[in-house]
Amino acid sequence: MLVYNTQTEGSVPEQLRAAAEAADVPVVEVTESVPDGDDSFVEWQLAQLQQLADALGGGQ
Repeated sequence: MLVYNTQTEGSVPEQLRAAAEAADVPVVEVTESVPDGDDSFVEWQLAQLQQLADALGGGQ
């Protein structure tokens, strides 16, 4: 699994993501700060944790 911070820019993160996708490695998108439009810090964190659980096969 690759945990990918969508708030990071540059060629290296993009190359890592492309390589992971080419190898069928799950990519989980996260952010380092609450995105615009999200009202709740807790809900934002829970959503990120759920994405990780899903990628690991333990989502419910």
